[in-house]
Amino acid sequence: YHHHFITETVYAHGETHYEKEIRVPWIIRPPKSFLNRIQKKEFKDQVSLLSLMPTLLGLNQIPYPQGKLKGNDYSNAIFGEKGQEFEPVIYTEGRFSESVRTKDFKYIRRYPGYDLVRRTKEGSPHKMPEELYDLKKDPEELQNVSAVDFQLLSEARSILKENQLNKNAFFLRLPKCEKICEREIQLFT
Repeated sequence: YHHHFITETVYAHGETHYEKEIRVPWIIRPPKSFLNRIQKKEFKDQVSLLSLMPTLLGLNQIPYPQGKLKGNDYSNAIFGEKGQEFEPVIYTEGRFSESVRTKDFKYIRRYPGYDLVRRTKEGSPHKMPEELYDLKKDPEELQNVSAVDFQLLSEARSILKENQLNKNAFFLRLPKCEKICEREIQLFT
């Protein structure tokens, strides 16, 4: 697995939202006492790291408040019982960017300023504020359809908005500067 970050990608892990960098094995080695109970050894569909904690708690039969943890508990499926086996939407955050992935598409949105800190493979500033890939037609993520498939783009934006993590956030609205200027910024009023 370690070769993945050294030889196969352009960026380090967490730099982009492309499959080669975010599709990471999720491997759990159970204690020997669990081995005879395990039925499901591999999940083919997408799962999120957010589901690690609920799954580990479920495997160990440790109760937890259901509304407090994001993600799914896959322990029932692992033990061969009926239960969740995939996540319909995966939300990821990166440096100056965020994305959602479904089985059908991936949508990447970059924050203002991304082009100042990230470059393309060729070394020029990265100028795409949005990327949208139809994963059924283009699993290699080579054709950005954000400029041509407006219906899918609208759906993707909506799904991103629904799945953004709730964070302690504040927004600054700064007056436009025509020249070099100094601003007093008040974070809390």
